Amino acid sequence: MPVTCFLCGRDFGRRSIIIHHPACQRKWEMEQARLPEDATRRPDPEEPRLLARLLAGEEVNAEELEEHNAEAANIWSREVLVRCEHCGR
Repeated sequence: MPVTCFLCGRDFGRRSIIIHHPACQRKWEMEQARLPEDATRRPDPEEPRLLARLLAGEEVNAEELEEHNAEAANIWSREVLVRCEHCGR
């Protein structure tokens, strides 16, 4: 079962997320640093509860992974995506 990245919303293998996450985190920080310092910059999104265990390479069961993926997708949708000012999507 794939692991969802809470920063970009993409799915990765359990080993690939360990490599992907630091690069995605740097990309998020660089994108935010390029924005004007007014209200357009957003704080870092909260990390899913199981992220540290996944990045440490610890084994998680299928139920825990499903929970992580749902939480990561929710964080991505709520905190990372920017709402369209015209349609609200």
